[in-house]
Amino acid sequence: MRLAIWHERRIELALEFNRWYDLVRYNKVAGPNGSSGTGYTENLLKTVYGRTNFNYAKFSHFPIPQTFVTSSNGVLKQNSAW
Repeated sequence: MRLAIWHERRIELALEFNRWYDLVRYNKVAGPNGSSGTGYTENLLKTVYGRTNFNYAKFSHFPIPQTFVTSSNGVLKQNSAW
């Protein structure tokens, strides 16, 4: 089932820039030598695009809006990097 969902997301997001965020979120970005996406993504953004403040652990997940965390009465926890 998961493979079918990933295939559908690949087809749906193929022509949109949102596909990049999807790949980063699930750590599917492979480096040129097949290495893990974390090092490749950080290197690309830091050296090529000059984003020296990029931290994969933080930016691979979006923060949960504080209103949702507060209104959940402790059920939701903020993503650890945020």
